Amino acid sequence: MDGTPVTYRDFIVFPECGETLEGLRSFSKQANGYYVVGPVENGRYTILHILYNGTSLYNRDKFRVATRFEGIEKGGVPPRVVGLSDANILPLICFEILFPEDYLPIEGKVDLVVHCVGCPMFDEDQKEGWVAMQKTLSIVLGCPVVCCCG
Repeated sequence: MDGTPVTYRDFIVFPECGETLEGLRSFSKQANGYYVVGPVENGRYTILHILYNGTSLYNRDKFRVATRFEGIEKGGVPPRVVGLSDANILPLICFEILFPEDYLPIEGKVDLVVHCVGCPMFDEDQKEGWVAMQKTLSIVLGCPVVCCCG
């Protein structure tokens, strides 16, 4: 796989990894924990999966789509908290983080926000605003935010 994954406790975050879902299922069988990944599907990286031991536990298309880059106009369902056996996580894809009206308010506790960002979206021109939003979410939700760029 290309790039370097980010590990946080039992989570391995690996967006835009250039691998197919079947390949990622194989990798997740060897991992100790959850894989939060953005594989290539249908020639695009706008889908997020949470895998555990070769099984896809959760997946969704990006809700807020950058049409000028991704060439599609309509996304999937809004972000929501995903309850796993040992944590509640809020997985965000790319610039979804900039639209808190799509995922706030959240009922219940969030243990971790996972923010998967593709390349070249997280460039120097955008970094300040994105990091400010990540810090704000960490304070508002009272949990860590892990970001991994493709």
